[in-house]
Amino acid sequence: MNRVRTLSHKITNHSRIFDATLDIYNDALAFIIEVIEKGFDTLGEMTTKSITVAVEKLIHTTKSNPSPKCRAFNVRFYKFPSYFRREGNRSF
Repeated sequence: MNRVRTLSHKITNHSRIFDATLDIYNDALAFIIEVIEKGFDTLGEMTTKSITVAVEKLIHTTKSNPSPKCRAFNVRFYKFPSYFRREGNRSF
């Protein structure tokens, strides 16, 4: 017979380990919000998906989009994962 034992320990000395990551994420989010504010007069007619695609074309370098208008995003947030850029586009 197999026995399983679970121990529960609170991590007390590492509560701030993600602060630097959160700072980077918040800086990237602020950058994207600024791009949206400057790049779009109205978003009323656009769907969430079309906004996401349009913003990514403005900030993200790809093979089919080698020179985005706001190249500073790729320089400042090198290899920023696409699932973080698209986080707000999730439906639950």
